[in-house]
Amino acid sequence: MPAKGSHGTLLQNMHSISPPPGLNPLQRIRVDALLDELLDLPEEARLANLGARSAEDPAVLAEVRSLLRAAHASGGFLDEPPHMAPDDVVR
Repeated sequence: MPAKGSHGTLLQNMHSISPPPGLNPLQRIRVDALLDELLDLPEEARLANLGARSAEDPAVLAEVRSLLRAAHASGGFLDEPPHMAPDDVVR
């Protein structure tokens, strides 16, 4: 599991695949913060924790739920950066 707060690359990858449609910049910031917080939890606790946040913006919750499901479906391959051999680096 990545270190706490180190999900930036995962968040960037997930948003570059499918940027959140219709979310304003403040909602996108909240999505990133909430997703980063939830990804620090054990996988089985993430959706339950998200469901307990009824005071959150429904659009933010829906986007985070979608991203959590996508992360689960990815099998965790986005959790770690790719490991490249020194010979694979393009100069």
